[in-house]
Amino acid sequence: MPLMVCEEKIMTKTEIARRIHVMQAWLDGKQIQIENYSYAAGWRDVIEDEIPKFNFGVNEFRVKPEKKVAYMNIYPVPKGRGMHRTRRDADHYAAEDRVACVRVDYVEGQYDD
Repeated sequence: MPLMVCEEKIMTKTEIARRIHVMQAWLDGKQIQIENYSYAAGWRDVIEDEIPKFNFGVNEFRVKPEKKVAYMNIYPVPKGRGMHRTRRDADHYAAEDRVACVRVDYVEGQYDD
C-alpha cells in the first residue's frame, strides 16, 4: 500500500525504510555514495565534509558496499572446486595439481561485463 508521494514517485514502506537506512548510516559516520540520474557517471563517494542534500528525486544514495575477499584455486583443467573464504581454507582443500591460488576482491552484487 502506498504511503506517500515524493518527487512524483509513490513510495512504499520498503522504500522509505531504505532511505532512512542510508541517512542513518551517514549520521553514524558510514561511507555513503551518490549516483546522479541525469548523467551516467556511476556511483561516487560522498566526501567526508560534504553534507548531502538527500534529494532522492535527482540522485540515488546508498551505503558504500564493503569489499570482500575470497581465494580461488587454479588448476590446469577446471575442477569446479569453487571459492574459499580464507587462504587457509583454499590451501587445505587444494589438490596436488593446483598451479596457483588467486585472491579475489569483490563487492557483492557487482558484475563485470
